[in-house]
Amino acid sequence: MKPVSAPLLLIPVLLALPARTAPGCGPCEPAVCAPLPLEGCRSGSVLDSCGCCSVCAAAEGEACGGRRAGARRCAQGLECIKGNPDKKNKGGVCVCKSDYEVCWSDGVTYSSGCELRSALAAQAQGQQPVRVQNKGRCATEPV
Repeated sequence: MKPVSAPLLLIPVLLALPARTAPGCGPCEPAVCAPLPLEGCRSGSVLDSCGCCSVCAAAEGEACGGRRAGARRCAQGLECIKGNPDKKNKGGVCVCKSDYEVCWSDGVTYSSGCELRSALAAQAQGQQPVRVQNKGRCATEPV
């Protein structure tokens, strides 16, 4: 029988370690999480930087990132772009991942998928529904 190598013996120990979270995060206790606003979150919700509680996501152009508990996370379709990578624990700004124009069924050319998401959120509040017509500019714009 061959002897077991030392690195293989470490696997169970590494698996037993807790998942890495942001500095300042304690044990996850969902019962003590603050509730989301009754009117909902303008940009949807995400898990907080500790990975425990649902919080309102940061919208396009809003501050995000950082490595401490309470650091804001970007909404779906956005990414956190940091201005100066040399500074530790400094956040960034939420920027849209899709930078191409989109023509939707309402005849409006949206500058990005993120602008469209805002229109869809307005639709959820009772305005007329929209859907993808084609990628790129609309042939004609509404008057």
